[in-house]
Amino acid sequence: MSQNASNYLFESIVQHSDDLITVFDERGTVVFINDAAERLLGAPAASLLGVNILDFVHPDERGRAITTMDVVRDFGPAPGATHFRLRHADGSYVALELTSGWATDGERRLLTTSARPSETRDGLERAMMQLVDGSTIADIMLTVCDTVSWRGMRSRIGITWQDASGIVQRVTQGGPIPEALWGGAPNGGFIDELRRSGERRQSHDLGTLPTELRQLAETSALGGYWLEPVRVGDHSALI
Repeated sequence: MSQNASNYLFESIVQHSDDLITVFDERGTVVFINDAAERLLGAPAASLLGVNILDFVHPDERGRAITTMDVVRDFGPAPGATHFRLRHADGSYVALELTSGWATDGERRLLTTSARPSETRDGLERAMMQLVDGSTIADIMLTVCDTVSWRGMRSRIGITWQDASGIVQRVTQGGPIPEALWGGAPNGGFIDELRRSGERRQSHDLGTLPTELRQLAETSALGGYWLEPVRVGDHSALI
């Protein structure tokens, strides 16, 4: 294989990787980032060159990131993975699992990281902290839903549950959903039966729904559904 062919193959592999591959100098200045930046961070790769990687780290984790970079500079990349939240172009933060290594451009020693989404770990950790902090059940359940990447899939979520006083509580996120599609208005129909039976239903085919619900889903521009009954003791909820 010629040198040009090898270079083209290497560039193609890196640019088409699902992982966010970033190369930055020992001060944190980005010198290379692959095209996964637009998918994971919402910004073209070219716009991130010359930016300090620390500017993207969540404020609560910036001190740890600085310490990590100091340790890497003095002792080299640690084995295994670490986790950080990086800022998306829309202002939100993306939870990523990162592994690191060394590289060089022939003149400088550079640090490389390969990152991939870690919603499950991040979502469960935040849910545990919310339990400790006394957050509302609604907020905790939406955090748990982060483990299935609902934001990235542009999903809409509706949750109903009965509190200790027997009052039905409701919360929605991601956009409007007709109540009949998520049990917000119990009527003894299809969704109420699932709630009682505890049976999960998931499909990308709206035709598997009863006619009335299918029509509601279609007019709401939905493409599929996931109904997850949850039961703890005598209490039940529906996501």
